[in-house]
Amino acid sequence: MAHASENLKNIKIYYQNVEGLRTAHKQEQLKKSLKNCESINLIVFVETNFDKEIDTAEIFDKDFIVIRRDRQERAVRGHGGGLLVAYPKSSIIKSVKICDDISSCVDDKTQVEDLWLTINLTNGENLHLCIVYLRPQCKKEYFEQFFMKLKANFESRKSERFLIVGDFNFDDYRKLKQKVIVSKRKGSKLDVMDKCTQGLKQINRIHNKDDKVLDMIFTNIKGSVELSTYQLVKAQDKHPPLLVNLNLQKVEAKIDKNTRLEDELKSLKESFEKLKISHDEDIKELRNEIRILRGILDDEGIL
Repeated sequence: MAHASENLKNIKIYYQNVEGLRTAHKQEQLKKSLKNCESINLIVFVETNFDKEIDTAEIFDKDFIVIRRDRQERAVRGHGGGLLVAYPKSSIIKSVKICDDISSCVDDKTQVEDLWLTINLTNGENLHLCIVYLRPQCKKEYFEQFFMKLKANFESRKSERFLIVGDFNFDDYRKLKQKVIVSKRKGSKLDVMDKCTQGLKQINRIHNKDDKVLDMIFTNIKGSVELSTYQLVKAQDKHPPLLVNLNLQKVEAKIDKNTRLEDELKSLKESFEKLKISHDEDIKELRNEIRILRGILDDEGIL
C-alpha cells in the first residue's frame, strides 16, 4: 500500500462491489491479493454480506485498519449488504472519524445502506467519504431521503473535498458512446439525483457487460476512474473493479449553472417586486393628487 512519505498530490482508491465475501475461497483470495497492492491508499467494498460471525482480523493482517458496517439481517432472509473500508496504518491516512449521526441504521428493513466518514490525511486536510449501497428497486421515499441528506451535507461544506461511492442499482443509468445517458422524468429518482448532486460530478464511465453503470462515483474533486487491471477479489460481470484517482489540490466551491440561474431569477423577482411597489405607490400618490384637484375645482364651481 502507498505510504505516508509520499507527496500528497493524489490519493488512489480501490472500489469494488464484491457480491459477498463469506466463502473461504474469496477470503483466501483477498488475503493473497492484499500483499500486492502497494499503490493503493484506500480500499472500499460494498455488499460484503458480513455479519458478527466473520472476523476481518483473519483476512486483513494487523497492519490494516478496517471499518465495517454490517447489515443486521434476519436469518430467514439470508445474508446481504454490508460496507467495508480498509487502509494500512502506514498510509497517507492519519485518522478516520465515523459519522454515526448521519450514517443510516442498517437492518433487515433498510433499503439504503450508507456509511459516512471524515478522513484526515497526513497533510492535515480532510476528505468526506460516503459509501452507499441501494437495494434493487429501492423505494423512492428512501432513495430521496438519502439524496436530500447528501445534498444537505455537501452544501454545508462546499469548499471541502467530497467523495460518494457505491452501488446505486440503476438499470436506466447507462454508458453509451462514451457518455452517461440519463433517462429523466420530472419527479423521477434520476431527477431527484440530478437536483441533489448539483456541484458534484459523476466521474465513472466504466460500464459493465450489460452496458450499464451500476456503481457510481460523485465528487467535487478533479479525478478519474479506470478499470482496475488488478482484482483484489475475482470480479463479476455486473460490477467491474474500479481504481479511483483523485487530485488533492485545493478545492474551491463552485456554483453550478442551475444555481446561478436560480440566483439571477431570484434577483429579477426582487427587482420586479421593488418596481411594482414603487409603481403602486406612484399610482396611489397620483390618485390622491387627483382627488385634491377635483376638490379644488369643485370648490371653485368649475366642476
